[in-house]
Amino acid sequence: MSKQILIIHGDRSGGRALMYSLSDKLGIPWWDNPFSPKPGQKGYEEIKQGKVWLERPNTPCILKTSLNEHIHYTNKLIHYNTKIILSISNWFSDIILLDRKDIDAQISSWEHSLPPEHPLYLECSCPTQCQPSPSGLYNTCPDKEKSKRFKNQFIEMKKSLVFLSGKLKIPIHYYEDIFTDKQYRKEHFGQKGLPYNEEWFQPSRRYKDGEPWWKLKPKPI
Repeated sequence: MSKQILIIHGDRSGGRALMYSLSDKLGIPWWDNPFSPKPGQKGYEEIKQGKVWLERPNTPCILKTSLNEHIHYTNKLIHYNTKIILSISNWFSDIILLDRKDIDAQISSWEHSLPPEHPLYLECSCPTQCQPSPSGLYNTCPDKEKSKRFKNQFIEMKKSLVFLSGKLKIPIHYYEDIFTDKQYRKEHFGQKGLPYNEEWFQPSRRYKDGEPWWKLKPKPI
């Protein structure tokens, strides 16, 4: 059976590693964050108008989308637009929802992996220890209070994943289970026709302080 797989995840929950793992074992190409074209790129005007511009895949592939691709602000309130995801859900043979149980660790990890130009670093009290340098190093910021500003964003993200779980009638998988429990991976992926490369779940694959965040990125198949 041809596999067209969609991974929908909260930030810093292991979505990219899962995508690489499935792609490696299945031998099919991946497409990372396809819903956020930049101005001037293909699909930008359609996405801006809330229209779907992606074509239904007719060959095996894996698409991965972070809910941050679908973030919207209304009067400074954050919400996530899941309409596009739901409108194309029947394009895929398998849909995987992924999140992280420990919201504080999730927020902290997301903050540490922000790009150097992110405005957060203009306000941070410890810029030399953070990640504002062009090196793109993944570094832990000791200014922990900064993470609290993102809590509402992640709470809304989790609500959207629960909403999608109910609409699609599929469970949410969690980083803590997938990346620590070999039996869980076997039961929920391997035995359900989703073979994976075990190597991508090893602790050595995780981001580490002082190393470039792009270091572990493979080339698309």
